[in-house]
Amino acid sequence: MKKILTVLLSVLLVVMPVINVNAKTTTTTKKAGEKVNFYIFYGSTCGYCKALHEYTAKLEQNPDFNYMFNIVDFEVWGNSDNANLMQDVAKEFNVQANGVPFYVIGEEYFTGYAESFQTKIEAAIKKAYNDANTKDMVSTLESYKNATKTTSEAKKAEEKATKTKNYGAYIVLGLTTVIIIGIIIVRSKEV
Repeated sequence: MKKILTVLLSVLLVVMPVINVNAKTTTTTKKAGEKVNFYIFYGSTCGYCKALHEYTAKLEQNPDFNYMFNIVDFEVWGNSDNANLMQDVAKEFNVQANGVPFYVIGEEYFTGYAESFQTKIEAAIKKAYNDANTKDMVSTLESYKNATKTTSEAKKAEEKATKTKNYGAYIVLGLTTVIIIGIIIVRSKEV
């Protein structure tokens, strides 16, 4: 019996380091092209940007809007590729992007943020979502390929995957603990 437990413990110690808890998560979204990309160019310490993100987070929870759009963030103060993309987008609209937040919904752009913008933002989302002819003014630009973007769907999937991985790690840790305690109990009875 002692040899069997020693073999089991040895196998467990060999196998544990190679166990990879990588649970896949699935998210259900509408087919490509149905959601509107809501592009936000922001600065990490910008107060107006923070207020815009707080508003869009609430809008993402609103069942009247959350199925219509996907947030795509570009931090521009610490990323020259993102800053270049913002300038290229501004050129498409024939405007200067001198500050943040600068954001695009369909074929409309906005600069700055105040609560009074909310009605216009919601109208732009509805218009872009309902109009099949609305162009995506950002993703077709060459500089878009080099930019570092974060989508709201990607953030949600990453958060969910992290939680799932943590649960898997807890399960493996729990099983390992039970096996070790079992071995200790069996050995103490043999003595």
